[in-house]
Amino acid sequence: MRQVAAAVIALAPQPTGFTVSDLARKMSEIAGPELEAYNSRRAAYDLSKVRGKGLVERIGKSRRYRTTSDGVEKLGAYTILRDHVIKPLMAGVIRRQGRPPKTIHPVDQHYQNLRVELYDAGQFLPTKNQLRDALALLVCGSAGFRRCLAESSAS
Repeated sequence: MRQVAAAVIALAPQPTGFTVSDLARKMSEIAGPELEAYNSRRAAYDLSKVRGKGLVERIGKSRRYRTTSDGVEKLGAYTILRDHVIKPLMAGVIRRQGRPPKTIHPVDQHYQNLRVELYDAGQFLPTKNQLRDALALLVCGSAGFRRCLAESSAS
């Protein structure tokens, strides 16, 4: 899906839209030799999945497609989140095998300290029910707390 998102974003600026074969060609360029035989059939399947999510639409009754404005935003956000947020975070979560290094760079030490502090802070975060109760107490006051809480649970 990541490579399909990148290919659709790359084809988005074309004023006349793009075809399934354009998507297949762009996917072959992006993936290179690691992707075996990405043909129009696979591109049509991937495009149908992206269309089903409402990120790409068909232009009239032609065989051309264009991305929706909302679709470009979502695909771009997905790509950026995956490559620049989730992937680095996951790399930091995975424990390395073997001995720790003899010298730790100051940036790595700051990162380790930050991870420990965020983990410790996360243990003190309130639960959803605690937040709901606190909000009901603020809105309704102590006298009508139970009544307000019951009304908010019913709706």
